[in-house]
Amino acid sequence: MNNPALYWHTLKYLKPIQLWYRLWFRLYKPTPKPIPTPVARKPSLLWTPCFRSSSMRDHATFEFLNRSITLQFPRDWTNEALPALWLYNLHYFDDLVAEGAAGRIQWHQELVARWIVENPATEGVGWESYPTSLRIVNWVKWYLGGNVEQAGILESIVQQASWLERRIEYHLQANHLWANGKALLVVGVLVDGLDGSRWLRKGEQLITEQLRSQVLVDGGHFERSPMYHAIVLEDVLDLLQLATIFPGMMSPSLVDEFEVKARAMLGWLAALTHPDIGIALFNDAALGIAPDYDSLQSYATAIGVDVELKPAYAVTKLSESGYVRVQNSNMVLLCDVGELGPDFQPGHGHADTLSCEVSLFGARFIVNSGIDRYEPSVERLHQRSTAAHSTLEVDGENSSEVWASFRVARRARPFALSVNETEEMASVSCSHDGYCRLPGTVVHNRTWELRENSLAITDKLTGNYDKAVARFFLHPAVDVVEVMKNGCKVRHCNQVVRVEILGGELEIEASNYYPEFGKSLENRCLVVQLKQPKCTSSFSWQTSILEANSGL
Repeated sequence: MNNPALYWHTLKYLKPIQLWYRLWFRLYKPTPKPIPTPVARKPSLLWTPCFRSSSMRDHATFEFLNRSITLQFPRDWTNEALPALWLYNLHYFDDLVAEGAAGRIQWHQELVARWIVENPATEGVGWESYPTSLRIVNWVKWYLGGNVEQAGILESIVQQASWLERRIEYHLQANHLWANGKALLVVGVLVDGLDGSRWLRKGEQLITEQLRSQVLVDGGHFERSPMYHAIVLEDVLDLLQLATIFPGMMSPSLVDEFEVKARAMLGWLAALTHPDIGIALFNDAALGIAPDYDSLQSYATAIGVDVELKPAYAVTKLSESGYVRVQNSNMVLLCDVGELGPDFQPGHGHADTLSCEVSLFGARFIVNSGIDRYEPSVERLHQRSTAAHSTLEVDGENSSEVWASFRVARRARPFALSVNETEEMASVSCSHDGYCRLPGTVVHNRTWELRENSLAITDKLTGNYDKAVARFFLHPAVDVVEVMKNGCKVRHCNQVVRVEILGGELEIEASNYYPEFGKSLENRCLVVQLKQPKCTSSFSWQTSILEANSGL
């Protein structure tokens, strides 16, 4: 508490219910309730899963977050020596509905039975609300997939739902509250009786409220993370499938709304997807966690959602969530011109305002650094910082005051967004006030101008400052082949890209790229020291490979 201002600028955005329930969660620990023998409704169809890679290597070996561990049960269910997020994944039980699950049925049956026996009600990390929510849904999917009914599984699902009902994460809101509501709705649809009816009503209430607040008009999820967007989109498709398997159980108007939102969310995800079908790494986003666009599109088609094919974009402006995609025959440019996330829960936001990612010749070229962990650490702080993104930093400060693992105090507000398109050129321009809190009241404006064979990025500053640095992180596959005065040449996809700086000085620095949890790759960063209040960094290329083969 040695920085009261930081706490004030963090806490002032919270909803009263978040403050109240944070205290409630600390003080109130409900005891397990006796569970009557549950009765499951009969499904009309078997469950069709969305594609997911397997994570179970043998009966006791699991691979999560690029780390494979052979566990000793029952100790390792709650082994504090293991990373918290890795343990969370262990308790999700995603492998029950992953690729090739039918061939691991014996392992799954043994694992479910072991979890029921070795994780007493309400004890340990597995009973925290978020992993409980995800596990409930995965167990129900597995149950509905035609697997032999296992002794105790339905009783355990009901017990977990009874616990979750009294541990809803109102203090965290956002994707946690959504996951809680989905789990209660799924169990309420499956289980007959008074408890099931109550969970159905509560789940529908939560999901209806959160669907309308969390999915923005442009189809984007309000946390502005492509990864969490894809997770919530899969959830919406799951609920649509559940409504088909149990017709008449959910409100028809809610089911209709699911379908409308699913189409809009698929369109949004298409816009934030690179040509390699992976998501852009804005805010907390990593590859390999959520299904990619193609998997989700296939899933939507499989359950009967009429999906338009991914279009060939020219300019797509996602105004509510704050992203712009510009594309021509050579390049895809993705610009972050929006808020970090909802003011009351920006925990997955980064200080990345006016950052960008670029794919060139069909492969990633300019990237943001990404994330490889959630645990509190120097690395986590760096990965959320302005200095880890392809944007501009002033006086060594973050554009938004990110701190701890999931906290944000004062945050940048973008304004004056302008998007223009002509036959020869498309441009995007935006400003933000994140540095107005500094003594010099600095405003940063960035303009991207994309032509057929070039991209010019111009940074302009007003106000007083000592030092300003623009960074452009190159994908690890990009090689720097020649350094010139105020410029360089890099090789990408066997072609040469010329980089020229006007109004600044270029340095090449070693850096790291974190495309997945638990994965760090070496790359290079183009560091531009601004020597004038206006600086342009230009990237140009030839459409032929003659220059690339010329030996420079």
